[in-house]
Amino acid sequence: MQYRQCGDSDLEVSVLGAGCWAFGGGEYWGDRNQQDVTEAVHRLVDLGVTYFDTAEAYNDGRSEASLGDALVGIPRDQVIIGTKISPSNVESKTMVAHCEASLKRLKTDYVDLYMIHWPIHPHSLRHFTNDEALIQDPPSEQQALETLGDLQQQGKIRFGGVSNYGITRLACALAHGQTLVVDQLPYSLLTRAVEFETLPFCQEAGMGVISYMTLLQGVLT
Repeated sequence: MQYRQCGDSDLEVSVLGAGCWAFGGGEYWGDRNQQDVTEAVHRLVDLGVTYFDTAEAYNDGRSEASLGDALVGIPRDQVIIGTKISPSNVESKTMVAHCEASLKRLKTDYVDLYMIHWPIHPHSLRHFTNDEALIQDPPSEQQALETLGDLQQQGKIRFGGVSNYGITRLACALAHGQTLVVDQLPYSLLTRAVEFETLPFCQEAGMGVISYMTLLQGVLT
């Protein structure tokens, strides 16, 4: 297995990571057997995979809980856990509470990478909430990024990042002096739009990029 640094940070991940969206099952994925998940996770670690990616929104938290169960017995320093908070939950006190809930489900004292799942914008908020007041008056992105820094200082997260951010949003975040080590983006042989602007921007800014849906949920297998 090869390993790479995320941009200019000290965060190192395996070049192949495990997407855990299906863990825990649910309406979209159907039932999932926890023993199968646990065996898969332990085998991946044996093969040198260190990065496991989940989110609070995946199967209403069951993905995080399933990953937490699967990691029992594996030394914590052998894995890199990345999880994401929904943009509807990034108000300061709410983010802290949701981060703590993720830690509880994951059975860990800290996560290595904590990302804002989508830009804090009315369009993306509609995918996560029916609260029209929140949609029309989104939380402050600057405050959300500052709270990421607070969580880092408290030792609840090692690094902060974002997911699905284009260069305009990234530029705004970095202009406020926030340290973001990763932008997680869709990237595969058939989805290559990020090559034109976003990847060069991240490289110039010293940020790492973690791609998701690289096999298009099996289409490219």
